[in-house]
Amino acid sequence: MDKLSRDAASYRDNAGFILANQQKIYRVITDAGMERYQSARQTPVIEHLIKKNWLVNELVLSASDAAQINREAKLILEHSKLPFISYPYEWTFSALKQAALQHLQIQLYALEHNVSLIDASAYNIQFIGAKPIFIDHLSFAPYQAGEYWIAHKQFCDEFLNPLLLKAYCDVDFQAMYRGNLNGISAHTLASLLPLKKKLNINTLFNVILPVHYDKKAKRQSVNRMQKKPLSKKAYVNMLTMLYEWIGKLSINKNKKTDWQHYADINHYQTQAKQKKLDFVKNFIATTKPNIVWDIGCNSGDFSIAALATGAHYVIGMDTDVGALEKAYQRAYQQNLNFLPLYIDVTNPSPAQGWANIERQSLTERGKPDAILALAIVHHLALANNVPLTQVVDYLLTLAPKGVIEFIPKQDPMVETMLSIKGDIFPDYTYDNFIQLLQNKTKIIQQQEITTHGRKLIWYETQQ
Repeated sequence: MDKLSRDAASYRDNAGFILANQQKIYRVITDAGMERYQSARQTPVIEHLIKKNWLVNELVLSASDAAQINREAKLILEHSKLPFISYPYEWTFSALKQAALQHLQIQLYALEHNVSLIDASAYNIQFIGAKPIFIDHLSFAPYQAGEYWIAHKQFCDEFLNPLLLKAYCDVDFQAMYRGNLNGISAHTLASLLPLKKKLNINTLFNVILPVHYDKKAKRQSVNRMQKKPLSKKAYVNMLTMLYEWIGKLSINKNKKTDWQHYADINHYQTQAKQKKLDFVKNFIATTKPNIVWDIGCNSGDFSIAALATGAHYVIGMDTDVGALEKAYQRAYQQNLNFLPLYIDVTNPSPAQGWANIERQSLTERGKPDAILALAIVHHLALANNVPLTQVVDYLLTLAPKGVIEFIPKQDPMVETMLSIKGDIFPDYTYDNFIQLLQNKTKIIQQQEITTHGRKLIWYETQQ
């Protein structure tokens, strides 16, 4: 077995922690967590949630197997390893919304069996394809009559407030969320909300009043929000109200982003787009990659084609929130192993959080078997002034094989880009691009797909 290491994000709860390697995920339960673990398993909650695919499965290891992994553990659970770990600041609006709704559904079902969740961290939810799944088995604890939802603020900061920022202010939450890993505070949101939205009864209760009471508590050096026990009925009503409210939240569908409809009205002729699809399908069918990263996935046409041709799982990456929303909706509705994420290749998610290790960088979370880098090279090299040699080097570090599209200067789109900033890129030529690739890879196949010279290149790293 490969050496196990402790998950750097698994340090906040003394009830247990995560050990992992490339193949396995183990949850070590300590003496402090045994009572919590056993109490939840005396109810049907865990088994039911696993059967519904709302909670990752668990296998209780034998005493001898557990002892080989960690001799101090009271119990060890083995979990299935997820294809990719993503973070809330990389999700689309609809993905965060689905994650919030599932968290509330889990809470409501658990309460029926006198079980509650001790926290409301958005990081406790991951995605398999476009479907959310809860991952923290030690978040379940016995419900205590009269208890208040102590994680209400955390739920609002990490789920509700980012959604409201987009739905009510038409401001994308991803960059702000990444800048504050604990989400978006009620204080920040309240300062941005229009007056009409502040008067909404749900907003008043979940955003405005908490800000008011927080300021009052700080002045009095005491938190007076929990004045009396909260009945179970009131607790359920609170969760139900949030579920119904969040379920109705939507984004401005009249606002069009730059690339939202690129796949529908792009610069390709129908025949050229079909050539591109055929090339990608042939690459996937031949190489049979398990995980593919589609860099610049737009609304997901080529990601979906890759899945249909034999790829097992696709991570899509783009910065156009409109295109990503469309991609996510397609993935969700068709139940695809496709997760579109808000990731800027020129500024990918870094390692951050406690000691810069709590949240891993993009490439630390795993690398794909293959990449699709379609209509992205010119954006990196021309729009962002990244030297072509660095563009090639970076793409080749991601996967041992892939398809890269090169768009020459005579292409109408590139001509438009250069007309704005001028042609200051003497190294941006097809011959130079191919030479850079050939220096480090084997070119398996090339194909020109437009009359203006767009080309697809299938490469594989030399062994």
